[in-house]
Amino acid sequence: MRSYVLILIEDEDRFAAMSEADRNALLARYRAWTAELRAAGRLRSADAVGGPGRVLRREGDRVVETEYAERRGMATCWFVVHAESLEEATAIARGCPGLLQGETVVVREAG
Repeated sequence: MRSYVLILIEDEDRFAAMSEADRNALLARYRAWTAELRAAGRLRSADAVGGPGRVLRREGDRVVETEYAERRGMATCWFVVHAESLEEATAIARGCPGLLQGETVVVREAG
């Protein structure tokens, strides 16, 4: 089996605007989905991405460093799953609870 990375991209402001009950319900769906993947032997690893960050960019002959302040279209979480093919990994990604609240899921083969 191959490994595929599911990169979750969302608008942090949209998440922050959700009611506490809706946020808790979404997080409960994520916990259930993660448990399903783990029980099926599909989940290799997962983690949230958050907090302060930096952006490095090459400009001419130097590397410029700035704060990472983007709140829309930012990667907020990743999962590494085992699948036989990109199609199977995409089918797994279709179960991502974040899709219900407007997140984008990018599926890429690892390695």
